[in-house]
Amino acid sequence: MGRMFKYKLNGKIDVEIIFYRENLCHLLGLQHIYGKNKEYLGINGYNKIKNGQLIKNNLKKHNKAEYNRIEIKLDYLTRFLIC
Repeated sequence: MGRMFKYKLNGKIDVEIIFYRENLCHLLGLQHIYGKNKEYLGINGYNKIKNGQLIKNNLKKHNKAEYNRIEIKLDYLTRFLIC
């Protein structure tokens, strides 16, 4: 995503985390909603998010129980990534 996240743990240990676009769907937990359907995972899922084809309403309609389970993570990560 072109971002590096840096954390200082206990004021001593520096941790740098970088992830690739292909990992966004996994970080969001979309595999719980869509299973192994590759149309919504990896770079395909990322492109659907980027193009506005994959939105939260679609996730909820597809699998409400799993959406409810990951909703907090979705809200937190999307808010964090947009900053």
